Amino acid sequence: RDTDFPLLDETGRVLRIGGIGQDITERKEAEEALRASEERAKLLLGELQHRVRNTLSVIRSITRRTAETSQSVEDYAMHLDGRINAFARVQTAVARDPAAGLDLTDLVADELLTYAALEGEQVRMVGPSVRLQPKAAETFGLAVHELATNAVKHGALSSPDGRIRVTWRVHNGTDPPRLVFEWKESGTPNRTPKRKRRG
Repeated sequence: RDTDFPLLDETGRVLRIGGIGQDITERKEAEEALRASEERAKLLLGELQHRVRNTLSVIRSITRRTAETSQSVEDYAMHLDGRINAFARVQTAVARDPAAGLDLTDLVADELLTYAALEGEQVRMVGPSVRLQPKAAETFGLAVHELATNAVKHGALSSPDGRIRVTWRVHNGTDPPRLVFEWKESGTPNRTPKRKRRG
C-alpha cells in the first residue's frame, strides 16, 4: 500500500512528492483466508441443514412404518428403539469419514454384534471389500437390522445351533454394477410361526 503526499515550500509550491510504502501481504492473505473460511462455513451450514432434513425424513419414515406394523404400544416402542439405534449406528460410522463411505463388512458385523452374534461362531461373512455411500449405508443398515431382528425372534439366532451365512458379490455385467447380497440361515427351530400379516 502506497500513500503519496506533496512536499511544499514556503510559498506552497510542490518541491517533491513524498510517500510511505507498506507491505500488506500478510493482511491481504488473512482477509482472503477469512473470506474463504466464511464461504466454507456457509457451505457446511447448508450441508448440515440438508443432512438434518434428510435424517428427520428417515426418522419420520421409520416411525410411520413401525406404527403400521406394530401390534401394541410395547411392540411399537421396542421396534422403534431398535430401528432408530440401527440408524444411529450407521450415522456414527458414516460421520467418521463421509467421503470414504462405509465398509459393508463393518456394517453387517456391527449390526450382528448388537445381538452378540460373533463371526466364526454363529455367523460367517464372505464378500469383497465394498464401500457404501452414506445414503446407501443408511438403507442397507436398516435392512440388515430387520434381518438380524427376525433371526433373533424366529430364526438362526433364536437357537444355539443356528447359523447365518452372509455373502455378497459385485455383479459387473450391468451398468451401473449391482451388489448381490445373500442372507442364509440354517439350524433354525422347526416351528412355523403363524403369519399375522404379509410384508
